[in-house]
Amino acid sequence: MAVTDPDGIVTADFDTRWASVRFTILGTAWPSEVSRITIHRSEGRAPVRIRGGDKRAVGGFLVISDNEAPLDSVVSYTIRGYSPSDVLVKTITLSVPTTGAEPGIWLKLAGDPNATSHANQKTISDVISATQGGIYQVAGGQGVGVGVEGGRDATEFGLTLQVLTTDKDAAIANTFRKGRIVLLQHVSKIAPFDAGWYFVKQVSRALFAQADGVEGAIWSIEVAATTRPSGDSAGVAGVSYALLKARYPTYADLKATGLTYFELAQGL
Repeated sequence: MAVTDPDGIVTADFDTRWASVRFTILGTAWPSEVSRITIHRSEGRAPVRIRGGDKRAVGGFLVISDNEAPLDSVVSYTIRGYSPSDVLVKTITLSVPTTGAEPGIWLKLAGDPNATSHANQKTISDVISATQGGIYQVAGGQGVGVGVEGGRDATEFGLTLQVLTTDKDAAIANTFRKGRIVLLQHVSKIAPFDAGWYFVKQVSRALFAQADGVEGAIWSIEVAATTRPSGDSAGVAGVSYALLKARYPTYADLKATGLTYFELAQGL
């Protein structure tokens, strides 16, 4: 469902195909000239700037995706437009429902919305987080032992994923080819693990035959929890140079459409 502010400047839409929030910002709707735009997502106590959420925007136009938004939630965003002299022009707040994505496991990379992939969860191992340190008895002491804890190890588990189409199989292969620190999110009635960033320690893939004779694939991964990686955004979900080149093989083909850069950035 698309959400738009009363002045028609910002439209935020949860794209269920990519499980990401897309922002389309109309430059001509700002009350005065805007050349820089920031976007922050409310997350816990402190707002988090989305990747690519501090952009020089020619004419105040911008199209950008947030592929890290929590799923099955209502996410609050604050969008600010600044003048060429960096004076605040307007602040806009939108609440975006992030429901409707396909059930299963979503795998994403930082700053690359087009590297997103999806699979069905087949199995998950025990989710383990070992405690560092232990309980020690003081030599010559009496009574209960002294507890000593020096923290805890990162959460680890194994996950088996199943895909039934060649497109989804290729998408997962693309995810792991591009990076091994992934954002794992789930759409399910019972959360199988905490959504968050994980380091993929090992990946294996095997084929299996479905009842109709078509092959599917089983992906098995071993992961350990890690922190949110740094970096900025590298695009818009569903829009890339490769896709545009396939649609418009030559510059003449592209020019003949009469589309603006802003329209191309929307995938038109």
